[in-house]
Amino acid sequence: MNIEFSYDIYWDTKIVKTVNQISILAEKYFEGKDYGMHIDEIIVHFCCSINRNFKPTKWYNKIKRKELFFTVIIDYDYFMKLNDSERKNTLALYLLKDINILSSIKLEGFVLNELINDFEVFFKNIGWIE
Repeated sequence: MNIEFSYDIYWDTKIVKTVNQISILAEKYFEGKDYGMHIDEIIVHFCCSINRNFKPTKWYNKIKRKELFFTVIIDYDYFMKLNDSERKNTLALYLLKDINILSSIKLEGFVLNELINDFEVFFKNIGWIE
């Protein structure tokens, strides 16, 4: 399974550094995992910016690749008060909370609970959550 991470952030959040760390580690962890025959790629999009009113978003695209997309919305003011390890923990916890938006997408064979469990194990393995 290919897991991609993207972001819509205000430059001073420095989420880019943290998201890049996840990307490298997740590539290996999620390799070979399968969450349903209708999914080739999952895209996690982090949103954290000042003066932006982000809304939870999810979609499924099957035109080129079978892609499942969802947003993780992080409060800018809260995030800016955190140190590096707290930021990692926050990204992980917000992802685990916001991933549930995918429950409204009905795909035959899609195993959301397995995906959530794998993200929990992944974040525990890299020390971002306990």
